[in-house]
Formats: sequence, structure tokens, C-alpha cells
Amino acid sequence: MLETAVWKEGPNASRRDVYHVSAPAIGDTFEITVIAPPGAPGTAKSFHALYVLDPSALLDIVVGTKHLFDIFSGGELPLTYVVGIGYADADISGRRVRDFTPSKAEAPAGVYRQAPLDSGGAPRFLDYLRGEIIPHLEKVYPLDPQERVLIGYSMSGLFATYAMLSRPEAFNRYAIVSPSLWWDDGYIFRVEGQRAKSSADLPARVMLIGGSAEEQLGGGWRNLGVPDEVGLRSKQVTNLQRLTSTLSDRRYPSLRLRSALIPEERHTTGAPAAIAFALHQLFIL
Repeated sequence: MLETAVWKEGPNASRRDVYHVSAPAIGDTFEITVIAPPGAPGTAKSFHALYVLDPSALLDIVVGTKHLFDIFSGGELPLTYVVGIGYADADISGRRVRDFTPSKAEAPAGVYRQAPLDSGGAPRFLDYLRGEIIPHLEKVYPLDPQERVLIGYSMSGLFATYAMLSRPEAFNRYAIVSPSLWWDDGYIFRVEGQRAKSSADLPARVMLIGGSAEEQLGGGWRNLGVPDEVGLRSKQVTNLQRLTSTLSDRRYPSLRLRSALIPEERHTTGAPAAIAFALHQLFIL
């Protein structure tokens, strides 16, 4: 006769530090999650940092993928801290529009179920990251200020694009996944044009990536509950290819750019594969 199994609680191995940080200039409280790589702390070495926007959706994908790479890559990719930059309040829809958009505009009907708090806050949010969050983390943790990676997806991918074009020195690598470049009739392309007029270089390593089916009937935004007639107007694939071509044609001396589409994947289904591919490519660009 089999004995009854005995269950007992084991040690917590999450290795996550979580902070709530007030931001008076924005009028909100952010939740910052810091996950150390194997071997840190306890060493004098400084580490790369992956700054992950939209952590409620992306953080576990990034952490799990990077851990898999650490096990099997044979040291090809560097060990990294992973930092999630999210919100203390779970109601994030309006906050994403407020902080990730570079211009004041209305979201297209049917894209967001809730009215945004505001829009056009990307410059302020970027200043907050550069002036408060990152300097503090680099004092507390052994992070290399020359090795910062910003990871954004969809609306936060729009923000990552804005950061790359307006303050490329804030991070030296950018993983931009299925960015919402449609915002405000393609306002981000005006930002790019201003960048090209003001500077002859763009010092960044950039991975632009999305799903090849994001612009197909029944395939683009269905996972988000957005009707095709709305999602198709966003031209996710067309805009990604346009940004790739535009940046390539500029021939910026210090820009290292790669762009890819994950076959048959949609806006939501393609995100995990896109992040995995981007993480690998970013460190060999």
C-alpha cells in the first residue's frame, strides 16, 4: 500500500526585489522589480541591465528566456540583471497611453476600452527614467552604465522607439517589439525626421521585430479584442518596414540595426518569440 505523500512548503527562490517609487512630477507610483542573475550580488563585477517596460505582460517572458539562454548558450550572452518598470496600481491601460506616447492625441475608437488619463507624456517619463530610476539602481546594484538595454512592446515599443530617436545615449541597446508606430498619424516618423536634421549619427544597437501576420484579416489584433477594421488601419507591418528602411537609408555611422518578422505570428502571439530572437540578436549586433 502506497504511503500518503507529505507536502511541506519549501524556501522562496524568487530572488526578486520589489520597490514602490513615488513620482511627483508624473503624479503616480511606480513598481520597480529587480531580478539578479546567477552569481550576483557577491561579486565586484558589473552587469548588463535589461529594463523591461510593460512588466505585467513581459517580465516573466524576458526572465524565463534569459535564464534558458544562460543555461544553454555556453556564455555567449552576458549575465544580466532584469529590471521591470511598471505601476503600483494594476489599472495600467490609461497609464500606458499617458507615459508611452510622444504627442497629445486621441486613441482611435475601439483600441482602448478605457479613456486614457492623458497622452503625450513620453518626454516626461523618459526624463524620470534617466533622472531618477536608473541612477538610483546603478548606485544600489552592480550595473554597468554603458550596458543598458530597453525592451518595449506595442505601446511601450512606441516609447522605446521615441527614446532611441530622442535620447539614444540613455540606453545603448533597444529591443523594439511590434511598436505602435501608428500613434497620432505616425507622429514618431516626424520625430525621426527631426532627429535626422539635428544629428548626423544615431549611436544605438536596435532590434526591430514584429509578427508577419499582424496586418492580415483575422490575424493582426484579434487577441486584443480589437476589430479588424480598426487593427488593419494601424499598419503594424507596413510601419515597421517603413521605419527600418528610413533608418537604414540615413546611414548613421554608429547605428547597428536589424529588423525581422516572425512568420505567421500576430500582435500578441508573436511577442514571446520576438523577445527571444531580439535578446539574442542584440548582443551580437
